[in-house]
Amino acid sequence: MDSAKVRIRHTARDDAIDWLRGIAILTMVEANTAGLLLANPHPLLLRALGSIAAPLFFSLAAMMVVLSHRQKGRTLRHFVLRGAAIIAVGATLDMILWGQLPFQTFDVLYPLGLSMPLALVALRMPTAARWACLVTLVGSAPILQHVVGYSAQPVALRLSQIAAFPGNIPVCVRQMLVDGWFPLCPWLGFTFLGVHLAVRRWPVPAAAPPAPSATPNVPPVTRPPLLAMAMLAIGAACWLPESGSQYVRSGFSELFYPPTVAYFVAAGGAVIVLLYLGDLVGARGPWRPVRLLGQRSLLLYVLHLVIAALILRPLLGVVRLWGFCLLYAAMCAVLFATPYAISAISSRWRRAPASPAP
Repeated sequence: MDSAKVRIRHTARDDAIDWLRGIAILTMVEANTAGLLLANPHPLLLRALGSIAAPLFFSLAAMMVVLSHRQKGRTLRHFVLRGAAIIAVGATLDMILWGQLPFQTFDVLYPLGLSMPLALVALRMPTAARWACLVTLVGSAPILQHVVGYSAQPVALRLSQIAAFPGNIPVCVRQMLVDGWFPLCPWLGFTFLGVHLAVRRWPVPAAAPPAPSATPNVPPVTRPPLLAMAMLAIGAACWLPESGSQYVRSGFSELFYPPTVAYFVAAGGAVIVLLYLGDLVGARGPWRPVRLLGQRSLLLYVLHLVIAALILRPLLGVVRLWGFCLLYAAMCAVLFATPYAISAISSRWRRAPASPAP
């Protein structure tokens, strides 16, 4: 059956997916807040936890493209426009927060925006072709790093250097493909992984289930994903010892500068294992605040960067570990409160009586 002709009428949210997006927000906030505020060297545990945020975002974004396409009939044009909007947000942040020209260092929103139409294209591919693209993207990364080189720090021109931008285009292309913050090789590989997970989770005809065990379209979770657990264990055993050779870039210490095949294997396994855990616990009441985070992910991404980069860093500079823990807790409290505040305001707005006609 052609997936483009499938329309899903069920509109309930998938609690496991919202829970997983909330976990991605929490780990992303930890990674970025540590990069901006915590004095180096960072503890290995924080570096490892921060390294799982981006794979979650790429994989989940692809899954939501599949679900939105099947549920609401969203077309390629919709995802091109949505991806362009995300890239525009990334470009705006480059200019406002970092004072640099956009489209140079390729922070996470740039490839994430590109991944949205790509996910729909990947959905229409045969399964073997999707896997071939994933393997190519991941396998080409170390080759490109060896041939082209991987710089310790991305190069970015300031806003005042706009006249020099045309001469910097070759560097921008290299950073987009090889050694920017999130180069397309291998990060778009997580897009193909997310599409594969979505096809497995919501086979055609699919539904958007409130919980996998409550719908015949997604079978109940009966056993742990042993292959993914093996990927996580083997990948981590090869990846974590590489931490000493990983770059720390402008204070950011995630363990994927550069991203390696071992990292991708470990992170891919972690995404699948966390999705399994989301099916087990994501729908439970105590996790509701985490699920609400996942429903406002782009807003909270922008909000936490603005707070950390424009308020906390100018006021406090870098802090020690105990100070970072306090700041991280405070940041999380603000982020947890934001979805509740938005819900309260929108509910009050909907209940407000209409103005009488003159």
